[in-house]
Formats: sequence, structure tokens, C-alpha cells
Amino acid sequence: MAGLGKASATTEIENLYWDALAELGITRPDRREAVRWWLGELAEELVQGRLSVAGLARKIVPGEEWMTGDEYRFAYLSYYWQDMVDLASAPQVRAAEIDLLDAARAILPQPSI
Repeated sequence: MAGLGKASATTEIENLYWDALAELGITRPDRREAVRWWLGELAEELVQGRLSVAGLARKIVPGEEWMTGDEYRFAYLSYYWQDMVDLASAPQVRAAEIDLLDAARAILPQPSI
């Protein structure tokens, strides 16, 4: 995330997350502070190069107290993941684009059709 500080990265990631949930009609104002703190921690790790986008995918897993099944499933499968990748210009994050998709597929339950 070259050129982005923690605050900017946090805002961008948070905006993508809430926009994605809004498309599903999910609003959780009571959880915003917890989500904002958590996303801030992840953004700091991304900015400092301690976390790849693939690593981020592995951290947002089922079982987070503030996420319902629909929320985490949508977060993984939506096109917002590409936006997350596009936000990051560090070489190690660019190289993680394929890892991100593989990680998301590996940890998500298969959707029932």
C-alpha cells in the first residue's frame, strides 16, 4: 500500500466493507467501532508489509463474533476483493492476487445451489 498511511488504508478498507454489506441490506451500527478497530489493525499490518492480501483473506474467517455467515461469505466472494488488491501496490501484495482467491476458496464452505 505504497503511499497510503494507516488512516487512509483503514478508511479505504472500511468503506469497501460497509459498501459491500450495504448492497446486501446489512447495517450494523452497533458493531462499527469494533469493525473499525479491527480493520485498522489489519490496515496497519498491510501498510507495514507484515500482511499480504492473501493473509488478510485468511484472517477474516467464519467465527468472528461480529460477522454473520452472509457477511463473511459476501466479503470473500464479492468483487470488492479485487478492489482490495488494487488498493495495494506493494510487490508482495500484487503477487498475492492468486493466493487470495485460493485462500478464499479453501476456507469458505461451498455454496449450496
